[in-house]
Amino acid sequence: QRDSIVAPVTGLTIFNTNSGCLNIYIDTAWFEFCGVPVGTIAAISCTDTVQTGSLQAGVAATGVNTVLRYTNANGGSHNGVTVNSTGVAGLTATLAAGSFAKGAGELVFAISGTPVSAGEAAFTFSIGGKVCTITRQVAAQTPAPALPLAAAVPRLKTVFSTTSSGSTLLF
Repeated sequence: QRDSIVAPVTGLTIFNTNSGCLNIYIDTAWFEFCGVPVGTIAAISCTDTVQTGSLQAGVAATGVNTVLRYTNANGGSHNGVTVNSTGVAGLTATLAAGSFAKGAGELVFAISGTPVSAGEAAFTFSIGGKVCTITRQVAAQTPAPALPLAAAVPRLKTVFSTTSSGSTLLF
């Protein structure tokens, strides 16, 4: 029935009973929108996390993740999350867009950036109708190793010289 509409105008919106989806005519073609439900979750564990990798002040984060568990999700989609740290600045937690599993599942946040100091970095975000704060500890920067004494102090060379009078000079 949709294709029998003569000269549809841009923006014409219909409900397609064959597919059960909204169809919108844009320029010269029909586009079908079968929405995925917006994702919701009943509960999220903000403190019972699985953390991989470690963070150190002044050192770029690599391979650092925080995993959160959730329950009673509807299987709907989410737009992901990107949030900057508070407390210790310089970090970003990123969750890629996707869908919740139906029931229980996990969300994996990748932590990136370079923490500016030691302490606790906090990331507060909203997802699936819940607000959560996750934290990560940042260790103090490891001081550069001290140079061995032999490398720090120049070595003196001892030179003996005998003069024509037979005296020995020490340099």
